[in-house]
Amino acid sequence: MSRLYKGITTSLDSIMHLNSVFLKDVRSNKINLIIGSYRTPAGKPYVFKCVEKALEIINSKAKNLEYLTITGDQEYLDASKRLYFSKDSQFDNVQSLSGTGALSLAANLIKKTLIPQTIYLPNPTWENHGKVFASAGLNIGSYDYIDEYGNFSLHNLERSIKTSIPHNNIILLHACAHNPTGYDLSLNEWMDIVDICVTKNLFIVVDMAYLGFASGNLKKDLTLLKLLDNINSYPSLVCTSYAKNFGLYSKRVGNLFFRGENSEETINMKDTLRQIIRTSYSSPPSDGSNIVKTILLNEELTHLWKSELNDINKHYMHIRRELRRALENGINKDFSSITKQTGMFWFGQKEISTELVHRMRDNHGIYFLDNARISLAGLNDHNIPMFVESLQKSMK
Repeated sequence: MSRLYKGITTSLDSIMHLNSVFLKDVRSNKINLIIGSYRTPAGKPYVFKCVEKALEIINSKAKNLEYLTITGDQEYLDASKRLYFSKDSQFDNVQSLSGTGALSLAANLIKKTLIPQTIYLPNPTWENHGKVFASAGLNIGSYDYIDEYGNFSLHNLERSIKTSIPHNNIILLHACAHNPTGYDLSLNEWMDIVDICVTKNLFIVVDMAYLGFASGNLKKDLTLLKLLDNINSYPSLVCTSYAKNFGLYSKRVGNLFFRGENSEETINMKDTLRQIIRTSYSSPPSDGSNIVKTILLNEELTHLWKSELNDINKHYMHIRRELRRALENGINKDFSSITKQTGMFWFGQKEISTELVHRMRDNHGIYFLDNARISLAGLNDHNIPMFVESLQKSMK
């Protein structure tokens, strides 16, 4: 008898599974509010103009298809470090396979170097977080990011971190555009949270997948990272991605930033990461890093990129306002959470029950996650009325 599939499950996570169900749905008026991929107001995939111009520059040069080094393209790494921290920062970085790849590198680095090995994730968090860290052999704990009613408050967050996480453990923080809740912290609030982490000697892991997608202001979105950078020699990992904010979803390009208690420990972390990378994918691809570095090293293209990020945020703010207005006009209920949250998603768990999610999906072809995380990228001025009508009918 074959032992090939012993102990192996072929089930997808809920996001990918639901998307596969959506693709099989034959209804012409179906709406995909599952995947966080930015679209134009007309619902078409958006290609950044700065990326198009960068590709023109790259294609005009002689082709180089040589391997990158294990840690990645150095010009790209330096440009990324200047963007997220500063050229003089104590943080070092390696190129990763987008944000998920950075998380995987972080998980394996922790497994090889840290004791104890329990990482505490915010509840709720991105579904794949727990799976990535568990696959590396880490124990998973949690702390409450919102209360049982779906509300966010700094007091509840502080209390949960203080009571749920023992000293000397590991904590995961979302830098901005928290996925799925969209509730972000101010500078003073981050200062309080970081102070608690330092007091409890928590090793900090940051997921930064949405730079520029929370506020459109890079400096504001980088608040947590700048705070960490100013705490000399505090061990931390920061996982970043260029999938969303450059539209480079399929190019799989990101960074893992890391810092130890001293320069020697940081060097040792890099050596360990070299071993992890060498035995998993050997070296990263160059297509994505070529695009990113071309933009970040060109003042005109960098300015264009920032302008496009600003336009994207204006679009999301418009969608949030219109969605809230339409819902509150059609349904006698408070939908203020839509405009209080930030990023690509509206977390409507407080307003939309799982039963309503299923009714909207089955009866009207409107697909989003069971926890009512709704990708605003799939909504526009044309289909918002259909979404509202579907919710109205489902509630009846």
